[in-house]
Formats: sequence, C-alpha cells, structure tokens
Amino acid sequence: MSYHFTWFGFSLIIVVPVLIIWLFGSTNSIVNREIDATELLDNSENNVEIVFFGFVGCESVCPSALLRIGEALELANSEAKDYRIGALFADINYLREFELAQRYTAGFSQGGFEIKGIHLNRAQVQQFSDTFGLRVVNEGKTLRDIQHTDHLFVLRKAGQMWVLDTILPTATPAAQIKDAVISAGSRL
Repeated sequence: MSYHFTWFGFSLIIVVPVLIIWLFGSTNSIVNREIDATELLDNSENNVEIVFFGFVGCESVCPSALLRIGEALELANSEAKDYRIGALFADINYLREFELAQRYTAGFSQGGFEIKGIHLNRAQVQQFSDTFGLRVVNEGKTLRDIQHTDHLFVLRKAGQMWVLDTILPTATPAAQIKDAVISAGSRL
C-alpha cells in the first residue's frame, strides 16, 4: 500500500503543476511586449486600457471583477489627470447570436467612466487567446459550460501599438488595479 501511495504522491507532484499551468496559462512572457490589440482597441482614445475577457451571464467572477474595474477607473481618473484611462470587457461567448456586452457593462460603469463592452466571434476569441495566453473552453450547451482564465490585462499605448504592461488576477482589489493603471500611465 505504501508503495502504491508513493507512486500516487509522486504522480500528483508532476501532474498538478502541469494542469495548473495548462488551465491558467503562463502569461508573464508577454508582459512589457507590444501586442496586436488593434482589433480590440482600434477606436480607443485612451492611453491606458484595462481589458477583461469574460462572458455575459457569468454568476460570480465577471460581475465582481467588473465592479472592481469600475471602482478602479473612478479612483485612477480622479488621481491621474495627465492621461486617459478606460476599460474594455470582451464577451467570449461566441455562440451567442446577439450582443449584450455593452448593455451588461453599463451597470458596472461608475462615476461617469464607461466600461466598453464588445462581443467576440469565434475567430476573435481564438486570436485573442493566442495573443493574451488565454485558455477558453466554450461547449455552448449552457453558460456553465464556459470556462476561461480570468485575468485583468493593463495595456498602455505606444505609438500605434499597445504594450501589455501588467497582468492582474481578477480578485485584485480596486486600489491595486488603480495603482497598476497609474503605473502603466507613468511609462507613456
């Protein structure tokens, strides 16, 4: 029994980290690099953007992240008047036939600062999964079949391109999101 348990324990040591990296991705390799986010942010007039990939109808992570983003926008915009700051929510539920993202984000915008919402199609979800190192599973039967890595991406404008400045967990408090946004703006 102990021989079997030893092999089982050893296999857990190997398998669990591999599964965690596969599920949550290794996104640090793209920090401080120019990324192609023009399709996401081509109409942005901001110098700094918070980008969050989620889906309309998410019951917990997305709403709480959007509340913190809205609060962080309000805090950052009152503190950093030298540059423009915004946020974008990208709905990854490409099987939905209609767009709800903009209406969904309106309820999370605070202090007059809008969180822009857009709906992504299947090709865009694949493109941005590759660009941002996302893991997205969308089986399409119910909203519970959608799984994705949940990060906040802070980008700063560099000429015509965007630089991925910081990656934060969605559970990051609003004050820390604000600090990351202001820090990104200071590098413009």
